[in-house]
Amino acid sequence: MTKKEKLNKIHEVIEESLGLTWIDRLVYDYNTKSYHSANSFDFCKGKATYIYLIDDKKKTYMARVVVDNESFKISINGTKVDASAHWQELLSQETVSTITK
Repeated sequence: MTKKEKLNKIHEVIEESLGLTWIDRLVYDYNTKSYHSANSFDFCKGKATYIYLIDDKKKTYMARVVVDNESFKISINGTKVDASAHWQELLSQETVSTITK
């Protein structure tokens, strides 16, 4: 899986799990107190990543995302969402397509 494919899969899981839109794939860096466009290295194994989301009514949210090879957990406004099953499904589809090529 390429870095771009990984980021696309992360994007898909976030939006489908929460029903919110990830604004311009922005990531907030608490160290520099600034936003930047997401890269696959922002989602390193077990590292918390903060993303900027918006709903249909234009209300914005900051979500904490932790991704590794086995799990995908999202925390937003005190609510925790475990999207690991969806994440594993996408990863297994990637494995199947690689094997069949």
